[in-house]
Amino acid sequence: ELQRLRDIVESASLAHEDRQSRARAQEAVNEALEKELQMAHDSLQLAEVAHTEATGSRSGTVKAGLLKSKETLSKAQEAAQQAAQEAQEALQQLESLRSEKTRLTGETGVEAERRRAQTKEA
Repeated sequence: ELQRLRDIVESASLAHEDRQSRARAQEAVNEALEKELQMAHDSLQLAEVAHTEATGSRSGTVKAGLLKSKETLSKAQEAAQQAAQEAQEALQQLESLRSEKTRLTGETGVEAERRRAQTKEA
């Protein structure tokens, strides 16, 4: 009976040592996984910071481009308005010159001589 109890105790002791050994191994694995998790977390934070910085600088570049485009558009609108005004003035001058040409042609042209001749005859 004593031998049987010794065998049971020895078996329980071996099982306990085996469980402790597996627990230590599992603890080592858990620590390694925790380190990997911490490294992944740190990498994620660095990536988020880099993304934020990149987005911010890209945003600044886009804003600068947008402002430059607005300035260019404003200058183009001013130039178009100036050109339209100059074209209107040129059209008015052309109409004035046509009117003057018509008036002068009427005073000095062939028809004017006929009218004068008809007026003399009358």
